[in-house]
Amino acid sequence: MCTATLNGTGGTVQGVVSRDSGQSGSDTVTLAGTGNSTNLIGSNNIVTVTGTGATANASFTAVTLADGAGATVVGDGNSVAGGAGDSLTVTGTGNLAMFAGTGDSVGLTGASNEAKLAGGAVSVADGSSAVVAGTGNSVTAGAGDSLELWGDSDSATVTGAGTDVRVSGRGTGVAIDQGSVTFVGMSSGGVTGQSDSIVAGDGDTVNLTGAVSDSAVETANGACGVRATPKQVRSMPARRALTTGKRGSEIALRNKAWKGRQCVEAGYASTVLRRAA
Repeated sequence: MCTATLNGTGGTVQGVVSRDSGQSGSDTVTLAGTGNSTNLIGSNNIVTVTGTGATANASFTAVTLADGAGATVVGDGNSVAGGAGDSLTVTGTGNLAMFAGTGDSVGLTGASNEAKLAGGAVSVADGSSAVVAGTGNSVTAGAGDSLELWGDSDSATVTGAGTDVRVSGRGTGVAIDQGSVTFVGMSSGGVTGQSDSIVAGDGDTVNLTGAVSDSAVETANGACGVRATPKQVRSMPARRALTTGKRGSEIALRNKAWKGRQCVEAGYASTVLRRAA
């Protein structure tokens, strides 16, 4: 166990192993200044970052960022508490970062990482899985990602193929090509792109914009197992094509000539396809 504060520039604090117990961990380190780092072993360590360009190599450690701090955390199972205007990069598995303020930026690399923030910017590296929770966040993902968006008024831009996005919230927009988007839990939002698979459940509202001519749309709870591209939907009767048997979703197909109509079966409102004004 040790307690250390590192000021200045470019220094490093190493974790220790107790001579008496042979155990490591429970170290407390403060990284001030610029470009300082710490390499900790064991668990139950505490790291506080008040400077910028800091690096903490640790697992199962509690990390706190002061407002305006900048850090890279490498390891698994870490818990990061940030403030406002922080810059954080997380690499590893099962890390959680929570921010009390706004204007934060977060980079996530690895599996099962989660960021909770509002009005922030999040980037997810290729091949990663992440949850972004909060309101008004801007998210950038790469190829082969698994991304979950929990919250309202978020936006996500996917730059690679093969990414799966799951939306739980209202007013979320996703720009994606050659990927999939699933709306759950009475969600609403828009999807822009092509060659996508889009799934909407009961009570969801989805607007499709841009080059969506070869994107497939289906209702998650469709009694008839409906799956149709916008081009196919334009040419088939709405009553035959879309019957959910439950209160359905509303899917707006922009840039399409087909206006669609509501169909009703067994007394329930079904999915509505329409051309947005």
